[in-house]
Amino acid sequence: MRDDLEKEKRMLQSILFGIRDCVSIFDENGRYMFGSPESSALHGGRTSPLLPLGAEGPVELALTVDGQARQFLGEIRPIHDHEGRLFAHAETLTDITDNVRLAERERELFHFKRQKRRSDLQTEMIGSGREMEGVFETIVRCAEVDSSVLINGETGVGKEVAARAIHGQSHRKEKPFVAVNCGALPETLLESELFGHVRGAFTGAISDRAGLFREAHEGTLFLDEIGELDTGMQVKLLRVLQERKVRPVGSDRFYPVDVRIICATNRDLQAGVRQGRFRMDLYYRVAVIPLLIPPLRERSQDILRLAGHFIDKHQKKDRRHLKTLSLAARQLLQQYPWPGNIRELENAIEHALAMSREMEITPACLPLQILYPELQAPMAAQETHFASVMNDPSKRHEREHRAIVDALARHDGHLGAAAAELSISRVTLWRKRKKYGCISSVSR
Repeated sequence: MRDDLEKEKRMLQSILFGIRDCVSIFDENGRYMFGSPESSALHGGRTSPLLPLGAEGPVELALTVDGQARQFLGEIRPIHDHEGRLFAHAETLTDITDNVRLAERERELFHFKRQKRRSDLQTEMIGSGREMEGVFETIVRCAEVDSSVLINGETGVGKEVAARAIHGQSHRKEKPFVAVNCGALPETLLESELFGHVRGAFTGAISDRAGLFREAHEGTLFLDEIGELDTGMQVKLLRVLQERKVRPVGSDRFYPVDVRIICATNRDLQAGVRQGRFRMDLYYRVAVIPLLIPPLRERSQDILRLAGHFIDKHQKKDRRHLKTLSLAARQLLQQYPWPGNIRELENAIEHALAMSREMEITPACLPLQILYPELQAPMAAQETHFASVMNDPSKRHEREHRAIVDALARHDGHLGAAAAELSISRVTLWRKRKKYGCISSVSR
């Protein structure tokens, strides 16, 4: 019987010795019985387990082995006999040092890649200060995921530049970046532009068109001015975003699309949701990650840097005679409120370069609105009133009436030309002209 027991013990020890992990067996009171060869080295002469009896789940341990720091994942489990009585404990220690070091290297590499993307981004977008640092950080993080992004900001702050930066830093950067301005096209044309159409779907559809969603497959689709979409188009867009497939106009076939959506708007979409002008479900679909770009008037430290960038940009062909801004011109640029933001600044620099005959750009070369900003106040008040009229749903008829009158005036009463500009048929224009009493115009 002793021989059989000894034989079983040796067999059990052989099994334990063959296990890569360190295994130690303790009796029911926690006294060391035997273990694998690594057991004595790790326990260092201890007769008790390294983990407390009854410890639940794996525990990370830092131990010194042969003078080197090592990381282990330890676990201790009770052993019961066939009657359920506790008679031993098994402690296992798994060396995870290499895994921990590999994870640390991966984190360092990830951090290095993020820093490099941040550095690359600042060569594409000029900005400093706490707010712009937050913009850059958000762009870098957006590039690491595939979530939808909603970029908010005034006209001219560079929303499309930010969208292109997100695409250029993402894993989709080798695929297409497709942009469309949702406010520049009527609903019927926008639907065809986004989803495509088949030949004969409507008048003028002389061939099949894939649509921008399919053109941007595996890439990024940038929907600028998404706040201009009417309710009907919002429903169609939401369905595509949910189902990830499009059906061209006039077709009964669906096409799967893999597209990253980035939207931009200068409107308050949350206010639009509250007022019922923008669907809540679409808002939460496109605004997974919101990104707000501050206006240029809040980034006075960036004005001269941007001005220098635009001087360099527009003088690429004449590198020998790069112009500079005089002190007085720099002061004027920093004092101006820039209602048109970066786009207006670029136009002002291009204007100044064209007007300047010397190597130094003086105030006289700058546009009049920068030299005399007080003259722009009455015009700005008129534009604010016009914008309030355009955005007020209760004044839709007034907007439509004014658009028809202006179109007819521009085309000397020519119904065909005015209808083409308004993207409606001659019959519709005739009916609306009669409705609003624009009978004095000559129709042809």
